[in-house]
Amino acid sequence: MNIAKAKTSDVKNIMTFYNSLITTMSQDPYRPKWIQGVYPSLDDIKRYCSNEECYLAVREEKIIGAVMIVHDSDENHAQIAWNVSAPKNEITTLHLLAVDPKLQGRSIGFKLMKFAENLCRDRGDKVIRLDALPENVPGNKLYRKCGYHFVSKETRFYESAGYIDFNLYELAL
Repeated sequence: MNIAKAKTSDVKNIMTFYNSLITTMSQDPYRPKWIQGVYPSLDDIKRYCSNEECYLAVREEKIIGAVMIVHDSDENHAQIAWNVSAPKNEITTLHLLAVDPKLQGRSIGFKLMKFAENLCRDRGDKVIRLDALPENVPGNKLYRKCGYHFVSKETRFYESAGYIDFNLYELAL
């Protein structure tokens, strides 16, 4: 398995990866609440790729995992009382961590998380933040295993999905 920055030419394959994951996990109790065509949207993935924020785990030329490593604080997190104080340019937020459902439980998510941690540490970031659905038991377990600390819960409203609860985590670097 290789982890590398996605190229804009990967956008179609990345969308296929996420759409397939959404379909495959639609009945899974740990499924993401992502909606095909809404989140992640084609525009989201294009933006992440053009901003060089999309990283892919690839095996035999097939995407088996992905994560968006955004060197910025998430505007949804602005009012949160975080444990680690840092200027905006020393904060990274992770989005859309995903692993092929057929390959989950094989440390691919762990390797993507450690890749993100090393990348952020190398560029001088002070903290990585993320949010997770409380019902995503494997994801919440992974974040704690990777050293992330639970900070608080937050509820947000989305036109396409209604009210959604999130667990907020951070990792001091």
